[in-house]
Amino acid sequence: MQAGRGAAPPAAGRGGVPMQHQQQLLQQQQLARGVPAPAPVPTVVIPPEEVDFEFLPLIVDILRLVEDGHAQSEGVRGKVEYLQAKFTAAKAALEAMDGADLSEDMQLETYDVYTERLRHINSLVEEYSKLPLFEGGGGGGGAPP
Repeated sequence: MQAGRGAAPPAAGRGGVPMQHQQQLLQQQQLARGVPAPAPVPTVVIPPEEVDFEFLPLIVDILRLVEDGHAQSEGVRGKVEYLQAKFTAAKAALEAMDGADLSEDMQLETYDVYTERLRHINSLVEEYSKLPLFEGGGGGGGAPP
C-alpha cells in the first residue's frame, strides 16, 4: 500500500523540491546573509459602493498633459500612479464581490433560483394576509364578547 495515496503531491519546483520548501530555504538563506524578510502585503478590501470607478476624467487629464509635451513631468507620473492605485482598488473590490468567482451561467442560475424563491415567499405572504387573523377585525376571529 502506498503512503499518501489519493492526496495531491505538493507542487514541485526546481529539482523536484516542493515550492513551499524552496521558499523556506530561500528565506533562511536571505536571513543568514542579513537580508530582511519581505513584510507581508496587507490586503484591504474596500466595499464596491465605496470605490471610485470613474477613470475617464483622470485618463483624459493624463492624455492632455502628454499632448501638451509634459509626458516626463512629475504631474503625469503622479496621475499615472494614482490611476494605477484606482485600478488596483477597483479590481480588489470587484474580486471581493459575492458571485464574482461564478461563471455567467452560474450567476444567471443563482438569480433564477432566488427570483423563484421570492415569488414563492410573496405568494405565501399574499395567501396568509387573507386569513381572518390579519383582516382588519383586530380581535383574532373569536366570538364577540
